[in-house]
Amino acid sequence: MDVEGFNGPSEVTVVDYSARKCMVSKKMRMLDDFKDFFEYDRPKWSRVRWINVDGLNWQTIKLLATKFNLHRLAIEDLLSVQRTKIDLYSDRKPTTFGTDP
Repeated sequence: MDVEGFNGPSEVTVVDYSARKCMVSKKMRMLDDFKDFFEYDRPKWSRVRWINVDGLNWQTIKLLATKFNLHRLAIEDLLSVQRTKIDLYSDRKPTTFGTDP
C-alpha cells in the first residue's frame, strides 16, 4: 500500500552512541537493508539510537512504526504538513527512545 505523496525514495542512517563510543551505520537506501538492520536492537553499550530518515516513503514509515510501536496519532502527524511540536501520550513513557528502562 502506498499513501499518496509518500512513495519516493528514502535514505536511513542510524547512529548508536554513548559517552565513550559512537557508531554510524552505512546509508541504507533499500527497504531490505532497513529490515535486516532493524531485526536487531541497539548494542548494549549504546545509550542512544538516533535514526535519521531523509525522504519519506510509506514502507519506511510502516517499518519504523511497527518496530518502535509508534502511536497512530504520531504517524498521522508525520503524514501531515505542520509546524514542529511535541505530543505526550498517556500510554507512553517520554523516555521510550534511546534510554534504558
